[in-house]
Parts: sequence; C-alpha cells; structure tokens
Amino acid sequence: MTQTTVAYYEASAVVTVPSGPVTLDYFHKLAWRLFDGDGDHRHTQRPFIFRSERIDEDRNLLTLRASEPFSAGVPYTLTVANGLSVCCDLMTVPTRRREKLRYTPSRATWPDLYADLMARNGLTVDAPPLTSVLGYYTDKPAHTHKFPVANSWITGQVTDAAAFARAYCTGVSRRKGYGMGLILLSTQSVLQSQQVA
Repeated sequence: MTQTTVAYYEASAVVTVPSGPVTLDYFHKLAWRLFDGDGDHRHTQRPFIFRSERIDEDRNLLTLRASEPFSAGVPYTLTVANGLSVCCDLMTVPTRRREKLRYTPSRATWPDLYADLMARNGLTVDAPPLTSVLGYYTDKPAHTHKFPVANSWITGQVTDAAAFARAYCTGVSRRKGYGMGLILLSTQSVLQSQQVA
C-alpha cells in the first residue's frame, strides 16, 4: 500500500466580523495576524493556507495550516494511504477557464467541477459533491465585482497518496490568498490527522 506522511502546524481562532460588507482581503489580513501578529504582508510570500467560516452574525472561525512552525501553531501529522476513505469539505470560488478568461459556471456544473478538482489532487469522488453558497464577496474594497464562495462536502477514495497529502498541506484553489482551498477532514472520515505530543 502506497502511503505518505506529512507534518504540519495548525491553529484556529474566533474572530469578530465588523458589520456591513466584508471583503476576502479582510480575512487575509486577519490570517496574517494569527500567523505572526502583523496584518500587512503585501510583498511577502504567504507560508500558510487558511479559511474563515461563519459561526454567527458577528463571529467567524479562522483556521490556519502551515508546513513551518508559528507561534499559535499546534504540530500534527497526517498519514495518507491509497484506498483510504475520505470525508471532507472544501471552500472555494467555483471557476472555469475559457481561453484566457476565468468565469463562474452555472451552479448545476459545480459538482463536476469539484470532482475534477479533487481527482487532480489524488481523490476519486464517490458521488457528486453537495455544494452550497456561503455568500458573495469582492476581493478588496475598491473592487465591485462580487463572486460566489461555495462549500462542498466530498466523500471519496485516495488514489494518489502523495498528491492528496500535498493538497492537504498546500491547498487546492487559485484563490488561496483569500482563504480558499483548505481541505477540512470530517469526523466521519477514516483518514484523520494526529496531534504530535
């Protein structure tokens, strides 16, 4: 059985969300603050992936994952083997490419889009992923175009352990800088990470 073990660090924090429209860049800056206490890293390569999910009207849960230690990070390992069953969820902006332009396809195609995305990252999906729209956002305050942020619940079998382990640690979305593409394992998943003592 082919298997791969990866080590990483993860932290979560509850953050307050201001009233009114919030951009994805706002959560990006919060993620940097959780990582190293500084929210301004416009010219720095981001060494982590993250996601921000709504708890209630005023609060979000912010989760960071990195391959290197950081102040709030707890060490974990994940051992991935071909054939393991996985239940996970994934938050992304659903897009496809037509020539040089990226666009949001019709919602009916999103399950296939997610299945294709996961297949490229070592997971064969058992059934069409269930998707829901979490909201519509802009990247930054100066931008006017809003796009959907969707969450997908995925079940499948690992077919490429190395590819899935890499995707788990580095994310699978083109918008990782805005909190997309971090794979969260469900408690129902056979594959689970282990905290390092």
